[in-house]
Amino acid sequence: MRYGVGIGREGFAWQGKGVIQWRQKWPRWKPPNEMVAGQPELAKFSIENGGMEPGLKNPLGARALYIFSDGQDTLYRLHGNPQWRSIGKAVSSAACA
Repeated sequence: MRYGVGIGREGFAWQGKGVIQWRQKWPRWKPPNEMVAGQPELAKFSIENGGMEPGLKNPLGARALYIFSDGQDTLYRLHGNPQWRSIGKAVSSAACA
């Protein structure tokens, strides 16, 4: 099966070995505090505010695969995206809670 993805833009890339330790249908998007600090308009979706409801406008799309390394959540996800033109490009902020 082929699964096209967007990758992390500069400053949000990750490399290493990890395992998909959790899968979620219709996930909530919760940008980490570091992302909110750089983009204050995301505060309404912060971890403290419970994140963005699942749905078609959610940046994680309909499914998310959670990458762990050495038993710890890396905060990186493989996920759907409502912006299909981003597939294969370095556009994602990648880190999500």
